[in-house]
Amino acid sequence: EQVMCSFNITPFRSTVESAIAVVDENSTGTVEFHEFVHLLTIYMKTEGFTRHEVKDLYAVFWQFAVTSANSTSPHPVAANANSATSANTHLREIPTARLRDALMDVFGPQSADFAAKIVNRVIRQMEKKREEKVAKRALRDGGGQKPEEQGMKFREFLLVARRLREAEI
Repeated sequence: EQVMCSFNITPFRSTVESAIAVVDENSTGTVEFHEFVHLLTIYMKTEGFTRHEVKDLYAVFWQFAVTSANSTSPHPVAANANSATSANTHLREIPTARLRDALMDVFGPQSADFAAKIVNRVIRQMEKKREEKVAKRALRDGGGQKPEEQGMKFREFLLVARRLREAEI
């Protein structure tokens, strides 16, 4: 756990135990170096959530997400274990206006204050990136285009959910 903390990863016992069960190839209960690298890969992909938690987060994401304005065709994604990594996931985004509600759906109303703070910070970051993109486009194309509404893809939602969970601790 101390090694993971040094990587700015907040290890949760349930996640560590389930991840070790996946990476401990020789079933010794200890993690060798190559198994540790695999463990870090799992943590990076899931943002420290268990497989079950990722499924639950994806269900909430799907409930609040809308088809992205940037997508060419709205393909429905089957709600199963592998859909969180489906190529179609990138077609859906949670509008920034619904992000706080989505996080409260996951963490409950007791997280409203933390959720509001984190969402406001994330929205400021997203707006800054959007302004930079608009400025670059204006320089390249001569401007005149209205920027599209920005939303949050599942991977970003997972990261924000991790930040909220860590803030609550």
